Amino acid sequence: KKGKKGKGEGNSKKRLEDRQWEDSYDLLLEYIEERRKRFFESVGKAAEIAERARRASSYGRNSDSDGGDGNNASAGRPKPANAGWKWDGVVPYGHVTPSGYRLGRWVDRQRQAKRKGTLDGRREERLDEAGLRWAMFKVTPFEVHRGALEGYVDLVGIPHANAAPGEAGGKDGAPAGRRWEGRL
Repeated sequence: KKGKKGKGEGNSKKRLEDRQWEDSYDLLLEYIEERRKRFFESVGKAAEIAERARRASSYGRNSDSDGGDGNNASAGRPKPANAGWKWDGVVPYGHVTPSGYRLGRWVDRQRQAKRKGTLDGRREERLDEAGLRWAMFKVTPFEVHRGALEGYVDLVGIPHANAAPGEAGGKDGAPAGRRWEGRL
């Protein structure tokens, strides 16, 4: 009887551990979604400012060149949900959720478990799918900011230096102005 009782306790403990892991994983997904939303809010503000500047610079010019209605042809083009954004895979160690959960510490424990070989394969797979970066020392602030800049460039359609001379520079066919050459 003692062995069966212990086995039952082990199962309930495992279920509790699984539930806690799932709850933590859900908080990680919420953290990633919040980061994505903040990125698009900032890009939206920057794009709005750029559009106002474009309109101001074309004030008094012939608006028929862009379709006759004065609107940029690319302005109505739908953007994919994650266009220009990819999570960097980092949760700061000290990050605490609004509910008080130490998400950064939980992520660190997952990294430690992977290094020790004790992280369940399915959990590791799910964290990989979420985009978690396993080796923190490989992330530099330069890489993080360059990735954000490249995402912004892809989103708003700034022409790249590899465009051929005379070729339409932007995604909307507008002539190229200043070109981003991929160097900071």
